[in-house]
Amino acid sequence: MKKLLLLLAVFTFSFGNAQTGMLNGTGYAPDITVTDLNGNSHNLYSYLNSGKIVVLELFSTTCGHCQQYAAGTENAYQIYGPSGLDVAEFIGLEVNSSTTNANVASFATTYGVGFPLCNDISATAINYQLYYTPSYYVIFPDSTYETFCPAYCQQTSSSSTIEGLIGTAIQSWVPAVSGCTDPSATNYDPTATIDDGTCTYLISGCTDATACNYDALATSDDGSCILPDGCTDATACNYDATATCDDGSCEWTSCVGC
Repeated sequence: MKKLLLLLAVFTFSFGNAQTGMLNGTGYAPDITVTDLNGNSHNLYSYLNSGKIVVLELFSTTCGHCQQYAAGTENAYQIYGPSGLDVAEFIGLEVNSSTTNANVASFATTYGVGFPLCNDISATAINYQLYYTPSYYVIFPDSTYETFCPAYCQQTSSSSTIEGLIGTAIQSWVPAVSGCTDPSATNYDPTATIDDGTCTYLISGCTDATACNYDALATSDDGSCILPDGCTDATACNYDATATCDDGSCEWTSCVGC
């Protein structure tokens, strides 16, 4: 029995370590532990076990596509990462062994990358398939995953589509959040994933109810209010030709018979 248990343990260990992240999205993502430029350790399965989705980006600082993809990836990070919905962890893995930490730090500064970046990560060593950079593995808490890259992945990506691809993948796992999704609205909710039709917008106009041109729909006063300044009825005895907004003072009796 002990031998059988030992054999089972060896088999389980070997199977787990033989697990490979494939660009075609088959199987389960292998566990990895990496250290970022700030010395912080990141363990994939620890994040998954806590219910988080993990977005792994395999990139190179000298890769033109990686530079072009940076903005879209960062936007997705801001929406779904710790500062947004807090449902996903993003980790960048620099796969070029000749790249220095300074190079990676410079890349982050130049292209506005805010999520953790790790240097000198061999895709082969961590059992993740890679043909082109950047390649993305969006890994779900059950360790299944989706892949996006310029070619050979489940979905072909581009710098203009990567933000949407990451967002759609994350939303397929995370419950929808209703709210206003229009950034131009006064009640824009950056954490909302589905627009619920509640967006409100600034409407410029006169908000002074005593003005002649008061606009009940206006939400922002534009300084156009015309306040009452005299009698504007030419048939009145006290007609004021210079008045632009009637103040209700018109009277007709004082000049009758004159």
